[in-house]
Amino acid sequence: MAMTTEQLGLICHHCVQLEELVVHLFEPEVETIKAHLCALPRLRSVHILASFRSGLEMNEEVLRDLAASSSSDVLRQIGFRNRVWEVVPTPLQDVDAAGHAAAAAEGTQNVSQRSVALRKWDASQGNWPEVFLVVRV
Repeated sequence: MAMTTEQLGLICHHCVQLEELVVHLFEPEVETIKAHLCALPRLRSVHILASFRSGLEMNEEVLRDLAASSSSDVLRQIGFRNRVWEVVPTPLQDVDAAGHAAAAAEGTQNVSQRSVALRKWDASQGNWPEVFLVVRV
């Protein structure tokens, strides 16, 4: 569904039971997108599409940050345009503890409560992200 980040916010804050989300966004507001997606505690997969003219760019690091800041403990798939990653929870001791302590001491609110790694989606294992599945009859 094509939309603005404001429309994404309306969906995320009023449909908190969403488990799968595929959106086409027009605006390059990564922090706003992250804030809206945090309102979805049951989100299992999210795919963000954007035209090249939108200026929205999300590399693997941005997507990892988006996944780590999610309030969903069940988020297992994240994608941007035609790239898809599997979200793999990692133990918290792998996170930079000094960075967390410093941010906590400063009272910073944007400290991630979970640590995740992204693994490129491997279609050779017999599964394919449903958002890209096309069936011809």
